Amino acid sequence: MFRSIFSVYLLLHLIGDYYLQSDKDSQRKEIKYSAVFSHSIIYAIPFFILVVFIDWQNEWLIQVGMLSISHLCIDTIKHFVVKKLRNVGALPYLIDQAFHIFSLMCIALITIRWMHGIEAALWVQTIINVTNTKYIHTIAWACMLLLVGKPANITIRQILRIYKPAGDEESKRKVGALIGSLERIIMMLLLGIGQYTAIALVLTAKSIARYDMLKDKQFAEYYLLGTLLSTLIVLSAFLVLLYP
Repeated sequence: MFRSIFSVYLLLHLIGDYYLQSDKDSQRKEIKYSAVFSHSIIYAIPFFILVVFIDWQNEWLIQVGMLSISHLCIDTIKHFVVKKLRNVGALPYLIDQAFHIFSLMCIALITIRWMHGIEAALWVQTIINVTNTKYIHTIAWACMLLLVGKPANITIRQILRIYKPAGDEESKRKVGALIGSLERIIMMLLLGIGQYTAIALVLTAKSIARYDMLKDKQFAEYYLLGTLLSTLIVLSAFLVLLYP
């Protein structure tokens, strides 16, 4: 039960903290505290929308409040730390996300103990019965798909920021992010059908496409780090969310 509830919370966290927040919004949060507060309100929207899909309980409002307030508190601490300590690299981002995930895990445990889990709404249960779908697996796959997209790109970009080669243009970075997202999606699907050896072909094809650029030692190291981080994210997410 914990895994299913945590998957739901993580799915909503990814939507609220990544897909409902642009890069400009993220940068604004480091300068203005009002941006942190407004982001926390936007962050809560997916959790309120979830009400449509679950069997309503009054305690759910308290859960949403706990999730939103904990998110606001963590982002508030990050805001003042980043504002005071400039150019500290990816550490604040990584610690921030680690605390967010830890808070999701804690609130998932509270949900199990207090609300005895989350039940799907009647109309959702009807669809599940008619289509013979395992909704837990559907949520896990949706969570995985969202995770290997924008969140993975931002995480890799943050970690590799200090290793970025000179002359790394914005257009090239966007293309690289798209290639990385597609690479991780393909790897995710191959893991899902058990074709583990085929992942090597994907990585080989990517390396062949960058063959000439790999002659530059600095780029080769940057490329290798990015590829390894990308692979690590997919494998870790698969083990946590989808591995039996």
